[in-house]
Amino acid sequence: MNVRRRQNRSRSLLEKFLAVLAIFSFWNLTFVYRALDNEHTMTGKQLAGITFASNHFNVLNGVEVDTIRGPPSNSVQKPRRIFNSVEYDKQKKSTMIPFHNVSTVAYPHGPFGGFRNQYMTFTGMMQLIHAHNHSQVIVETIKWKDLFGTNQRLRHDIFFDVTHWNSFYPTLPRFVEYDPAIHRDIKIFGKKDTPSLRWNVDDPFQATEPFAVGDTGLQAQNQYKQYVKRVVEGLQSQDQLDLIMHKSAFRPHPALQKIIDEFTDGIPSGYLTLHARIEPDMQKHNMCVDSKVTNFTHIIQALEEKFPEPPVSTVLLILNREILEKEVESNKAANPLAVYNLKILNDVLEQGMWGGRVQAIEAGGALAKRSK
Repeated sequence: MNVRRRQNRSRSLLEKFLAVLAIFSFWNLTFVYRALDNEHTMTGKQLAGITFASNHFNVLNGVEVDTIRGPPSNSVQKPRRIFNSVEYDKQKKSTMIPFHNVSTVAYPHGPFGGFRNQYMTFTGMMQLIHAHNHSQVIVETIKWKDLFGTNQRLRHDIFFDVTHWNSFYPTLPRFVEYDPAIHRDIKIFGKKDTPSLRWNVDDPFQATEPFAVGDTGLQAQNQYKQYVKRVVEGLQSQDQLDLIMHKSAFRPHPALQKIIDEFTDGIPSGYLTLHARIEPDMQKHNMCVDSKVTNFTHIIQALEEKFPEPPVSTVLLILNREILEKEVESNKAANPLAVYNLKILNDVLEQGMWGGRVQAIEAGGALAKRSK
């Protein structure tokens, strides 16, 4: 009974973020900014995210067009990492024991916006921590949420490989677990997966055990945006912390990576992944209204117009079918676009793309449900 309950709990957590995590785990989490890599820059209609599986993930601002690359000419299958959950949990617990003699921070603000905004905040926060010479961050204070989905705020180490990340210390700050004997200025309470933070001092920014980082909820994100702007304008190079984070340290939890590795077995190298944000949560999102495209046909047309000849034989469609189907079932009359997008999705999966010359495969919440 306990094993089954644990499996069901793990599966439900995976479903919350799998549509997001599947995207960047396909490429070993090698992030390349649009501003830093202008090869094959797409113009015209705005897509929600396209990339080839070639160890390049191009970070998007909202739903802007990004660059894409073709597969490497001498593609070699990557060695599979063996994942033992019991052993990994032991290692993770060991690597997250806080050091007593170094500066530690807690993040006092909740996750802001959708995943892209949360990602920018996370990157900017790491830059702030580094700039102020802090060495550790309390993992329970870093949370992610699926905006317009469950809106649950779930702790960072559920989704990301903190054991691997911590191996880059001291270049990167370590993730550590809360220890009340050391971190006397805060209290972490509530459920393990959705912990809450309370400060034991009147002003968190006067605290030292731990320090608070981020004067406002937007400071970290603004830090990231200012950094990218300086890089775009040629005022600075991509900094070392950023390179290490996105080329090596920041990668999915091995349980997620294992699911995706198993899913991609047998798919030809050089496949293309399309993160088409056609779900109703993106329809509701009030940002980038003039830029975003939520009509699935328009997204497919833009892709096929950019590449008259298929660049690959397989396209992986990353999206959350469950949210789309739920909207159609409950709100069909008020949201005809959701009805239309679901029909086009089913047609594409059956008939393919580029006139049937390219196979389309769906990856999303259903992938987690089929996992063990």
